[in-house]
Parts: sequence; structure tokens; C-alpha cells
Amino acid sequence: MGRRFAGVTEAKTGRCLQPGEFKGLFVMMRVDDLRESDRGWLYATVDPRGEVTASGPIASCIRCHERAPHGRLFGLVDAGVMWR
Repeated sequence: MGRRFAGVTEAKTGRCLQPGEFKGLFVMMRVDDLRESDRGWLYATVDPRGEVTASGPIASCIRCHERAPHGRLFGLVDAGVMWR
């Protein structure tokens, strides 16, 4: 029997988000010592089969994350979690 997850309430809208079919994944990885990164971050996308479809300093990811208030991260400080 597979693991079941309860819904998560979205902070801004109060909507309850429920897990569904896996569509893909966006990934961020901290790489302080890598020159070709977005201020120490690399990004990647993974398709539903688990194949990496893009990786590195992805322009569309950078455009969004450069506006994030907490070191390229969204929402983690308010939730009481700090990543380094």
C-alpha cells in the first residue's frame, strides 16, 4: 500500500492543495563553489519518467528566483525553516 499524504494549506490563498498525478519536478541545488550558477544556486527540471530535461543556471528560473526575498528562496523563513 502506498504512502498517503494529507493536503497542505497554501499560505496566501488558504486553498487546500492535494497531491495528484506526478507531472514533473523543479529542483534547486546550493553550490557555493561553482562559478556558473545563480548566486550559488543551480536549477533543474525532471519529467514524469524521472529524466532530467534541463539543468544549470536556467534563465526562466533565475528571472523568478531573483525576486525571492530570502536568498533566492520563497516562503521558507515564514514557515520557520531556514536553508543554508
